[in-house]
Amino acid sequence: MAAHGDGPRAQAPRADAGRPADPGADRPADPGADRPADPPADPPADPIDALEASLSHDERALLDDLAARIARRRLIAPAMLFLESAKPLAFAGSQLLLFLRPVVSALWSQPATYDTLSRLLERRGSLELLLRRLERAADGDDGTGARVDGAASGRGEPEAGGRCGRADGDGEANA
Repeated sequence: MAAHGDGPRAQAPRADAGRPADPGADRPADPGADRPADPPADPPADPIDALEASLSHDERALLDDLAARIARRRLIAPAMLFLESAKPLAFAGSQLLLFLRPVVSALWSQPATYDTLSRLLERRGSLELLLRRLERAADGDDGTGARVDGAASGRGEPEAGGRCGRADGDGEANA
């Protein structure tokens, strides 16, 4: 007596047994289907540049104001370090701002700037926009061609290879 499945080939039911047949399965393949698609006429723009173009006037003004305030206080390097490390947490930060909104509205009479900042942080790449503005400020350019006060003028951070403090006659630096 033969055991179950010992017959000429036991066939398992097909996975597509209950599905209707594909009407185009018996058509010949498209001759151009195997060649790569033509590249788009215009390559996609940098996503950060696209985000910059999509910003409202208020959002741009907020980013410019933040960068100018950081530059005036000569905190560009620490701010850039902090923002680079906080990039992955930008969305979580925006959600925290939303959570704290009732407290802020009780303490702040016009929280429109707070709301703008919260909306801005929700968008991926918004911290990169602020970093670009800070880099321009560190180079002494505010984006309009005018110099930013204190940037690269010797009053702020020392330039690459520079010293903190002053050197006396024998070359030693005094703090």
